[in-house]
Amino acid sequence: MDKMPSENHEEKFLTKLRSRFKEYVSITPYLVKVAVATILIFAASIFVWYSFLRPDPNKTVIENIIEQFKK
Repeated sequence: MDKMPSENHEEKFLTKLRSRFKEYVSITPYLVKVAVATILIFAASIFVWYSFLRPDPNKTVIENIIEQFKK
């Protein structure tokens, strides 16, 4: 004996299916915030290095690094 599904069988099925799965959480906004913060910190560190911490502003970065390792 074949049973015919009720008219709202699909709605019941989808309701049960939704209740079993958690809502999808998007991490995109968090990744964007981390990327922006990383870029800002990187830019600020470059600015501080070239403005205040660079040993000899007249030499290139490589020459300054080589001198640090010679000492």
